[in-house]
Amino acid sequence: MTEAQYNAAIAIYHPTGGRKVGKIYDIRDTDNTSPNDLTVSGGGGTRFLADGTLETVPFEMPKIDYSTGQAAFLIEPARTNYISDQNINFFEKSGATVSVHPTIKSPIDGDAYHIQAASVGASAYVYLSGAVSSGQVQSIFIRSLSGVQTIAILNHNSQGVVQIDENWKRFEALYVAGSPGATNFYAVDFRGGSTTDVLVALPQLEDGINATTPIITNGSAVTRTALSASITVPAGVTSIEEKVDGVVNTITTIPATYTMPNGALEYVKFL
Repeated sequence: MTEAQYNAAIAIYHPTGGRKVGKIYDIRDTDNTSPNDLTVSGGGGTRFLADGTLETVPFEMPKIDYSTGQAAFLIEPARTNYISDQNINFFEKSGATVSVHPTIKSPIDGDAYHIQAASVGASAYVYLSGAVSSGQVQSIFIRSLSGVQTIAILNHNSQGVVQIDENWKRFEALYVAGSPGATNFYAVDFRGGSTTDVLVALPQLEDGINATTPIITNGSAVTRTALSASITVPAGVTSIEEKVDGVVNTITTIPATYTMPNGALEYVKFL
């Protein structure tokens, strides 16, 4: 585990076990009184850095993520990205052209490979036919080439019109049974919106109701394993307070081992 993976203040309060009551200790356990407290398995994939860029994360590495705007220990379930190749040049095209942009980088590690510029005249779209089914969520990164624009993505025509600018932004949408083109994954749909040129990156299709951090593919579907993180609860703890996805929970039935829940874990207090 490297220092770079622990560059956020995720705090754990230890009232006993050689630690001072009320003093904050982070997950690095820098005082080295109990170096084996944190157990991590699975995981990998990607995480958002403080500056909004995306980087890959090694397997069995705690994931400090800033996608919520502040540091959080991100625990995610196993997910598969069914978009086997995120290079949308391999998507179906109706009246559209697709090419790699020569200078603008993607949000993932500054790698231009995943960036595609789609430009057309009128009534055109780039899509995967019949890819989406019930119980799945679609997501994609998109930005404009110039100023504020509107464009339809993910859902058919005007159902998926969003506002974009020259910053990368991720959008997501659920499958909607019975809507036009519901089973199609639209990377861009120029029949809705004001622009004829956009940049898109990292299309993702996964089971669930919320998109998880991007899973990189290049020719076949990829599964990110579930991340599991746990820590031994010191003797004498009478309650555990955790803040997950902005909600504070209090645990009064104290386990021998505390397992971090799925979500963005801002802090844990052993009291």
